[in-house]
Amino acid sequence: MLRSYLLLLTLSLALAQNCDVGFSFCAGANTCYNPTQYVCSTDKFNGQEKLCAAGTFSCNNICVAECGYQCNADGSYTPRANPTCPTVPQCGDGSILCGTTCHDSSKFCCVSGFATPKSSCPKPSDECIKTSPCPIHLSNVGTLFDGQLRLFHGAGATEVNFTLTDGELRDDRGQICYISASGQLQCNFQAQTNDTNFCISNDILRHSGGTLSFACDTGTGGSNIYDRLIDSICSPLYIHVEQVCPSTSSYSPPPTQAPSTVAPNVPACTWCPQPAPCTWCPKPPSACSWCAQPPPIVFPSHGASCPEKWNVGGVSLPNPFLHFSFDLDLAAKVVSDDSGNGRDGTIMGLPIQTSGVVKAAISFDASVGLQAVQVNKFTGLGSNFTLATWLKLSAADAATFKIASTRGTWNMFTGWDWQYCPLTKVVSFSSGFTSTSWKVELNANVWTHLAVTADSQAGQVTLFVNGQAGVPQSLDVKASTGALSLAGGSVEGVAGLSGCLDDFVVFDVAMDAQQIELIKNNGCPLQ
Repeated sequence: MLRSYLLLLTLSLALAQNCDVGFSFCAGANTCYNPTQYVCSTDKFNGQEKLCAAGTFSCNNICVAECGYQCNADGSYTPRANPTCPTVPQCGDGSILCGTTCHDSSKFCCVSGFATPKSSCPKPSDECIKTSPCPIHLSNVGTLFDGQLRLFHGAGATEVNFTLTDGELRDDRGQICYISASGQLQCNFQAQTNDTNFCISNDILRHSGGTLSFACDTGTGGSNIYDRLIDSICSPLYIHVEQVCPSTSSYSPPPTQAPSTVAPNVPACTWCPQPAPCTWCPKPPSACSWCAQPPPIVFPSHGASCPEKWNVGGVSLPNPFLHFSFDLDLAAKVVSDDSGNGRDGTIMGLPIQTSGVVKAAISFDASVGLQAVQVNKFTGLGSNFTLATWLKLSAADAATFKIASTRGTWNMFTGWDWQYCPLTKVVSFSSGFTSTSWKVELNANVWTHLAVTADSQAGQVTLFVNGQAGVPQSLDVKASTGALSLAGGSVEGVAGLSGCLDDFVVFDVAMDAQQIELIKNNGCPLQ
């Protein structure tokens, strides 16, 4: 025993001598720390040395704000009679505190510290997911060295992701998360209570059947999170959950192909002799002598020459808000807007042109870094619209990517994300702090036509796969105010799609099923 203690002491002294300049050593935590962000002091209940964020102290292994709390003889902590913390706004009846501002509780709820209109607040649901196939991120929540979770981060808090397996929530250091005896959400290598059951319902973290949590200001720039109201300085909130599916993968990049004239939805002629198999086949001829040189296909024209209304069989379509055929040369790193509205796209990275469903397509390779198309002139699209595109993945285990997005990482109030996660085989559409999803299995190297419609009057979004409509889902879609991005990663600035897009089109109305079928079969706005 003595030898073990001496060995531990020797190792601690060695580590203390190896701390970088400007850092100090905390023997209780056996680690170096930055004294501008942390304080190493004796726990006021059990006398053990503890590392806490600057401006806090340890009480029974929980770090609390020195300006607002006192440690009691039984190991509990309670508010000081004369707190010295910065004043927290006191909201009147009918108001809630969200962040540092009071809001009308009849019009807003608080989601991860952001005031959110009631129409976008979490809806009750009996479904609660206990296992996430991807890591998850709790919006606006950071972690302290001791495992406490802090809304708005605050002094000493850092970014953190989590895993959720069979209701067990763990941070990215492997610590299990639980609700402490005092009601606080925190994570440690060994849970101090048996209150460890979590799940996700409508993208909100739920615990023991309830989705509502409470944020209690610490006086150090962040808020502790509780499952109950412990003090008048606390305010109710929901904790928003984001899936963080892998942003890179180990699959091979797609092969480079020369643009070719391939008729849509027509299988290759497998009966043709090698080495020049036929790739276009209206009907099997009596001989294959012409296979390598099929008769020319006249492609429909694109662009401003489209009529204002295009009518086939009584079904009409307006001129699109934006249309990328990807048929023109991409060497100038510009994708021309074939609608004639001047909403050209800027190419990021080095995607290439390849053969598509109708003439050419654009091919992305996430293994070489960020590749995307960004449209900066995208204002004017409201909350009624239709998005449609042909999509082909290079591999079934590809990374999560945003098919199209107008929402940045730090702007959750406007715009939307249209995303696919191959790992879970889920197409999702999100706006504000709400989202909905459909289970869709997209096979590698197969063209699939996807479309989504947003109808603000009905408060619904509908997904179409190869012209077939999924079940409409309730969602309050926020109008776009930012740029449009195609094929980006699940996190802003990270590589996304490995695969191809063809004939991406946007309309400023919500289309019906007949119109979606017309888009799919004719490549609107072709004429």
